[in-house]
Amino acid sequence: MEKLTLHEVSLLFGKLVLMPEKTTEQPSAEATETMPPKPTQKESEEKATVVAKEDAVPYQAIPSFMVITTPELKKSYLQADSNFIKILSALDCIKLQNVIYTEYDSLQSLLKVDAIWCIGLEKDENDAILRLNHPNLLTSPNINMLANKEEKQAMYIPLKAFVTTNIGLISDI
Repeated sequence: MEKLTLHEVSLLFGKLVLMPEKTTEQPSAEATETMPPKPTQKESEEKATVVAKEDAVPYQAIPSFMVITTPELKKSYLQADSNFIKILSALDCIKLQNVIYTEYDSLQSLLKVDAIWCIGLEKDENDAILRLNHPNLLTSPNINMLANKEEKQAMYIPLKAFVTTNIGLISDI
């Protein structure tokens, strides 16, 4: 079995709690006198559980692709007959409906995401995200508010190019 480096272990586990190994050999009388009594298996499990509960920080994976919108738009976009679902189907990227977010940790956390598509955000939030200068960002207006063919094409053509560029990320969702 290959040994892992500390760096590899830290990538795999946010917190690592080592449990004592169960041994079958009896300690000598000398060792028994100098060593504190070993806790029972149940006590060890209880202590480990308490440590895990107190110190554990839930791990949140950074998504490779995010679709950011408002809670109201998310609800309407996920309707079976919505224009959003029709567009995703036409672009063969229906998996994007699984990565719709209505909130994020911070603007700086968005820089860790590989690709971001913002749809129908308020002007202030949209401008703040644009100021990040993310290398793989697309902003679109509210799909439900597009009135004519020109507006729809102006939204669809860049989206199609964005999806084509990020098809590898989308297929990994």
